[in-house]
Amino acid sequence: NAVKIAIALAESDGIKLICTGGTLRGSQLSFVGPAASKSLGSYYADKAFVSCTGVDLQNGITDSDEQEAEMRKLMLGQAQRKILVADNTKLGKTSFSLIAGLEAVDYLVTDKDPGAEWLAELDRRKIVSLYRKA
Repeated sequence: NAVKIAIALAESDGIKLICTGGTLRGSQLSFVGPAASKSLGSYYADKAFVSCTGVDLQNGITDSDEQEAEMRKLMLGQAQRKILVADNTKLGKTSFSLIAGLEAVDYLVTDKDPGAEWLAELDRRKIVSLYRKA
């Protein structure tokens, strides 16, 4: 549902790009609302890459915008493999609207080692953590 990602993928060979449509959020350049949800809900994906504004071990995956949270929640439900992409500033933070519990994802991709507590909890929940060591 993100315009910037659609533009980036449009130049890639071998990728079939389907856009959701819906109501354009100018501040984020993303499509949200009932039309976007209906469109997204009619497709299934092998992999979903989902971002957030906060991810917490107790409170789960959250976003500052409830319409974006709904789109991300829907996409997680439509994918076989669920990949959460969150830079280290999002870890331990809780935002306004719940996307899903942390157990809803298979992978956490971040830019730094999340630390021993996070790694232990992710391992306990069978979530694979991928990060680039500094």
